Amino acid sequence: MGRFLVLTDVEHVFHDGAFYAYGPYIKEMNLWSKYYDSVFVLAPLSAAGVSPKPIDIKLEGNHIKFVTIPALNFSNPIATVRSFFSAFYIFFIIVLNFFKAEVIHFRCPSHTAFLGLLALIFFRNKKAIAKYAGNWDPASNQPLSYEIHRKLLNSVFLYPSLKVLVYGEFSHSSKNIIPFFTASYTESQTKSVEKSSLSNCIKLIYVGALFKEKRPETIIKVTKKLLNEGYQVQAVLCGDGPMKSKLEELIVNFELQANIQLLGNVTSEEVIRQFINSHFLIFISQSEGWPKVVAESMFWGCVPFTSKVSCVEQMVGDAGQRGFLIEGDDSQITEQIKFFTEHQEEFDKISKQGIIWSRYYTLERFDAALKKLNESIANN
Repeated sequence: MGRFLVLTDVEHVFHDGAFYAYGPYIKEMNLWSKYYDSVFVLAPLSAAGVSPKPIDIKLEGNHIKFVTIPALNFSNPIATVRSFFSAFYIFFIIVLNFFKAEVIHFRCPSHTAFLGLLALIFFRNKKAIAKYAGNWDPASNQPLSYEIHRKLLNSVFLYPSLKVLVYGEFSHSSKNIIPFFTASYTESQTKSVEKSSLSNCIKLIYVGALFKEKRPETIIKVTKKLLNEGYQVQAVLCGDGPMKSKLEELIVNFELQANIQLLGNVTSEEVIRQFINSHFLIFISQSEGWPKVVAESMFWGCVPFTSKVSCVEQMVGDAGQRGFLIEGDDSQITEQIKFFTEHQEEFDKISKQGIIWSRYYTLERFDAALKKLNESIANN
């Protein structure tokens, strides 16, 4: 097909003649771009001289063009005023590029996608696909901006030609909505995984940004409780964020320097190595769409302890089938892990069930689903 326009808030880096950005997002976009003659990305760009982070990968595709827009920031009064006026400029740039695009792709929820959705009201017959990466569950409590996103995306009246990809299957969705999935690994990566004995050492892992909403402190509290009861425990946290200093302080206060590592942002290869080496994922996030880290951890045999948000319950199955839904109670996690130290065979059973489920969702299967979707758009 022709020109594919992507609207996103993800900040990109220009380095050595190519564009880089957050790895999981780029890995997906590189598959999308295969089906178009040219790709135009409308997004913020880092200042010149900034190097990609370890988690960033290269954007690939046919005839990639980048349209730089300012990043919007509403965290303080001055930034809010500046962003308010920037939004008008971005809206104008979006409209200009809508005239040139054959298919428009919105990465939601985001400020840029929201402005794009407002503009799309005046391009009702333009082919468009929105990817909603947040929690689509209508019963969940969401920030007002997310609620407005969902109301707009669900409107067939405003957007008769829009297809919206969401994670999970929920009631009260319009014909715009298409349950979808994502993937991180290829079929060639489905190698056998053997976990070490829990009686020797319990190994915990957290992967994700160190934000308050993701409760990364839970893994530290679980480690402390297990050590207090005489178990050998090692834990790693992969990721960076504003809570890093508080977590470092908590580790020192609990005297866990020998038991917990904060690895920061690491490559996808290093994350895989840590997953293979770990028994349990501790990821009690308050808001997710399709939490890739849960699916990724199961791909490598980890048993996840996670929260009941979005489609997570559909991922881990009924109680104890492939993982456990926790409401933030670290004592509940601790007791379940203690049970597994006495029943390794139960851990192995759940671990293998998780592997079977997660390895169904490979990048090849995701690519095939994208191909089918884009063919339906082209023929519409």
